[in-house]
Amino acid sequence: MTTTKQMNEEEEQSPDLFKLVEEGDLIKLTEVLEEGQQDLSVRNRWDKSILEIAVILGRTEIVKHLITKGGNVNQANKRGYAVLHVGAMWGKRDCLEALIEAGADINAVTKYNETPKDSAARYGHKECVDLFESTEARTILRDAITQARDLLSNPERILGKWNKDDKSKVTGLCNEKTDWLQRSIEAQSSKESILLQVEDFKQRFDPYFGKLDPLTD
Repeated sequence: MTTTKQMNEEEEQSPDLFKLVEEGDLIKLTEVLEEGQQDLSVRNRWDKSILEIAVILGRTEIVKHLITKGGNVNQANKRGYAVLHVGAMWGKRDCLEALIEAGADINAVTKYNETPKDSAARYGHKECVDLFESTEARTILRDAITQARDLLSNPERILGKWNKDDKSKVTGLCNEKTDWLQRSIEAQSSKESILLQVEDFKQRFDPYFGKLDPLTD
């Protein structure tokens, strides 16, 4: 893995940005980024992007700011290691949360078929593995909610199958689980607790889903 000394070798095309990130100077970095268009995809001689350096050093607020300025959360190097892989290898959970919230792909694979979760496990960062697993579980619940909402917005599918009370109860169920999902992020809920919510959603939604024509599902 890249050492701190190696990270100090800055990319000649954009030395100020790398230096400011390494020093953790968010105020000056913000000023520089506001002055004009900066290429945040540039990589240093160690094949690290500015966003990756911020993640490696655990500069969570800088990571968030770089993302708002167009930092690519899914940028990868020639071997397929994306920013999430880098954060996973260095055990930077808070930075990983920011990246995931911004849409980083937790299923991205390297040329060695390694996911970010695999990288975290390989380096013994259990807290990061737990984060990826809880994110996977949230995706399952979010997808289930989306499926139900899609049905609610498709009159042709539910016409004559769901009455007004059915639609009201499905809407309430979706709202309930959506609210729970948001709270679960703040509470850093475990994979197990999220999967219990998935099971509860399915058990309560299945009777309504069962009313639909099986030939069209």
